[in-house]
Amino acid sequence: MEQILRYKKYIVLGFDLLSLVAGFLLSGLKFSFDLQPFFSEGDEELEFYQDFVSELGTDDSYLFIALENENSLFDNIFLERFHQFSLDVKGLPYVKRSESLTTLCYPLGSSTAKRFIS
Repeated sequence: MEQILRYKKYIVLGFDLLSLVAGFLLSGLKFSFDLQPFFSEGDEELEFYQDFVSELGTDDSYLFIALENENSLFDNIFLERFHQFSLDVKGLPYVKRSESLTTLCYPLGSSTAKRFIS
């Protein structure tokens, strides 16, 4: 332990340099939604995935928007404006669907019927 403490300045300097290099390399980070490289050629799971994508399309075309209220989330005026914003977004070009906390509904299943609660 005493030997490590003797070199603590060099250790801290080394971590600082590694952090700077990592920060510089972070600017070149890219994301890919392609899952094909994770499967071997001819894998039946890959074929299932490709069939799924060709039938339903990809799921990488979402835009998430977060709104913040300084007072409280449960402020009626904020919730009314937020709800109206959610409805107005549906009218924008290329918007197929808009979901928010004020417009969500979820299916409830029972043995006799299925219904939606909002």
